[in-house]
Amino acid sequence: MRIFRNRIFVLALLGFFSFGCEGAYRPVSVPGANVENDETFVLLTRNLRDLVTVEGQRAKWTDANLLEVQARLRNRTEKPLQVEVQTVFKDKQGFSVNDITTWHRLIFEPNETKTYVVNSLNAKARRFTIRVREIK
Repeated sequence: MRIFRNRIFVLALLGFFSFGCEGAYRPVSVPGANVENDETFVLLTRNLRDLVTVEGQRAKWTDANLLEVQARLRNRTEKPLQVEVQTVFKDKQGFSVNDITTWHRLIFEPNETKTYVVNSLNAKARRFTIRVREIK
């Protein structure tokens, strides 16, 4: 009987501590997880690091006060390569202004360089991130 009571007591304590501990907690920040917030060009697929490079990029304002983004991408391999490119336009604080382009397919010949050009559709855009992913 005594063992039964001890087990009930232990189970009650476990229930109390597991369900009664609620509160406010700080979110955990993972190093390197905010790359898209800090950089203007990111590779979304790890093995693209050895396949594609950005040789230059710039942004300018159009006459309609829209942000035009240009990036010169190069296939670093001896083989044809296909990637998809997308641009996320952001405000001054780095938040999306709901102006995200569709994925554009770029087809490269070996060692070829291409220029990717896109305009924002929203005059609120002040910053951008160009995202590149591998085509599966």
